[in-house]
Amino acid sequence: YEGKVAVANVVLNRLRSANFPDTIQNVIYQKAQFSPVANGRLRRVQPNEDCIRAVNEALNGVKAVPDNTYYFLSLTLAQDLTVHHNREKVKTIGNHTFYK
Repeated sequence: YEGKVAVANVVLNRLRSANFPDTIQNVIYQKAQFSPVANGRLRRVQPNEDCIRAVNEALNGVKAVPDNTYYFLSLTLAQDLTVHHNREKVKTIGNHTFYK
């Protein structure tokens, strides 16, 4: 659950940054940013109650990662490890590592 909040935090952090698109939809669908978008999984899954609760908590200010966290990846699933090699690690939650 903490990881779901952290992923929502990353999207919201990007939304507030001048370096990323200025709508949630454009952040999520920015080319080559999130693998579930690229591989089509995002369109095939239905969010469960935990996902919805995690997003709502993030929208209401709950933070699992700091405001300067803009990236995350699963080192076991990622095909592109550029973020891992070029960004500073912030935190690992489950199988995902978050970076600024």
